[in-house]
Amino acid sequence: MGGDEAVTVEFKTPIGGSLGSFVHDNSPLAGFLHADRSSDLDKLSTIADFFRGDQKEFTDIDLLQAVRHIEARLGTPTINERRVDQVLRYVTIQKQMDSLEKERDALLR
Repeated sequence: MGGDEAVTVEFKTPIGGSLGSFVHDNSPLAGFLHADRSSDLDKLSTIADFFRGDQKEFTDIDLLQAVRHIEARLGTPTINERRVDQVLRYVTIQKQMDSLEKERDALLR
């Protein structure tokens, strides 16, 4: 390389594009969980909605970090289980537990 060569820099859009675009483009989470963007769309949306919760500013990076944290606690999926299905099962159970806790708390008041 000589000193006369020009260097070009290409700016890329952050993962998932702008804030809030995840619902329309599931590619970051789909790639992370090795899911199919078309057939697993409902699963990916359910997972994203659960981790996003009520937070207004929740980026794709925040989502991937939250999912990775849960995956570390869940461990490796069984041989016949996909990562997306394991995380979805956790989300489903957690939502059921939250609902039951609200019912229990309502009875105690």
